[in-house]
Order: sequence, then C-alpha cells, then structure tokens
Amino acid sequence: MSKFEWDLHLHSTVSDGKLSPSALVAVAELVGLKGMAITDHNTTEGCMEAISEGKRLGIEVICGVELSSWDDKNNNWHILGYFLDPDAKSLVDFQRRYFKARRQRTEDILKKLGDYGYDVDISEFRRIYPGDNASRPHIAMYLVSKGYFSHVQDVFEKEIGNGKRCYIPDYYKLTVYEAAKIIREAGGVPVLAHPMQDFDNVWDVPWEMFKDSGIVGIEVMHPKNKGYMEALTLIAEKFDFLPTGGSDWHGNEVTGEFIIGQFGVESWVIERLRSFNK
Repeated sequence: MSKFEWDLHLHSTVSDGKLSPSALVAVAELVGLKGMAITDHNTTEGCMEAISEGKRLGIEVICGVELSSWDDKNNNWHILGYFLDPDAKSLVDFQRRYFKARRQRTEDILKKLGDYGYDVDISEFRRIYPGDNASRPHIAMYLVSKGYFSHVQDVFEKEIGNGKRCYIPDYYKLTVYEAAKIIREAGGVPVLAHPMQDFDNVWDVPWEMFKDSGIVGIEVMHPKNKGYMEALTLIAEKFDFLPTGGSDWHGNEVTGEFIIGQFGVESWVIERLRSFNK
C-alpha cells in the first residue's frame, strides 16, 4: 500500500512508462493513493485520459509534465510542471518543435546502431512504438525484445547512454529558464525533479540558478535522492523551495520495483502547489 497520500511523479506509455494513462490511474487507486500527477516526458498527451479515469475511480489527477532542460555547463535538468493547461500555446508550440527533433534523433540513433551490426528496422520500430515521443528508452526496449540485451539499462551502459558510441545528443534543447517559462505560461507550477540524479554533493547543484529561473519547489522524496533527503530538506528551507516528492515509477519492467506511492507527499503540499497556481 501507499506510504503517502499523493505521488507526484508517474510515467505512462505516452512517454516511456509501461502502463497506459488509464491503467496507471487504476494502479494508483489500487495502492490507496488519494491523488497523483501524470508527468510524462515532454508531453501532456496522456493527461485528459488520466483525469477522466481518475474521476471515474474517485482519485484526483493533476495534469503534469517533465521537461528536459540544460544549463550553461551542459548539465541536464528535468523540470516538472503541475496543474497545466494541456492546450496552452506555450506547450503546444514546444511539443511541435520538440517532437520533430526527437523523431529525427531517434531514427539517427537507430541508423547508427545498424552501422554497428544490430539488426534494426525503423519501420518495424515505428510500428511497435508509433508515438512521436519514442526515444532512447524505447530503443533500449526494442533491442531487449530482439534478444541483444537482457535489460534496458544494459543497452544504455554499452551503446546509447551519454558518451557511448551510439549516443547522439538532443537536437532541440531548452534552457532551465525556458522550461520554467513554458510551464508558467501554461498555467503551471515548475518544480526541479530528482536534483541528485547526477551529483554527489548537494552544494554542487546550482540552487541560485533554479531560484532565479522561477522554480518554486524541489523534489526531495525520490528514489534517486536516497541518502540526501535530510540535506535536501534543509536546502528547501534555505532557498524557500517547496519540498515535493514522487516515485518516478515507469512500471516494474523499467523501474525494477513496485514503488508507486512509496515516495510522495501529503495533501498540504498539494494545497501549497495550488497557491502558486493562483
């Protein structure tokens, strides 16, 4: 059962999760969550389906997103947005540009894998993963399904992870400021996701930059923050960030554990997020 009332970081098949938006909500209800946010990578496409299913099951669903962004040192930061209008011009314009670049990058990585001897077929890949948001996680699942690897992570570690021989950098990049601006213009509230994902020292994180960019919260309760949660709570107090949390669950096959609801927040955090949204 869930340890928290809300899980604010969940992914569906609209990006790289294993469950449809409706099925994801059904699992959230099953484990006893009061509410959840659907936060697919760089898209709000699954929000309306999830919200509709939430109304049917009696669980509140927040329309969210997780935008990829970069700072001036080329560090990759994920910015969560909550209480979004999925039809907002800022989001629609961003998604149009982003998906065009994402589709080309994905096909170029597949071609590069083919050059290294992997039997890959772009048409077959598109039939299996038809959405424009298909990217490296889907490529990894594709290679696992073809028997080249046992686990998704193995594909990243050998071939398509940052700096590996088949890696290609993103063709379309947002700054942290641009990501936060898109979220705010869509009526949303920007929060920094899993700040310790690529860092070992909390003071190496450029907190002032996030504050100046309009970020109002940081994800404290998160599986990648284990060992840092107490320090991150103090950071949140020092910089006046709202501490948030979520499991970042993509499904057992991807995450490796059934952790939905094991990281999250209580309802008072939701009310604070709503207050930023007014």
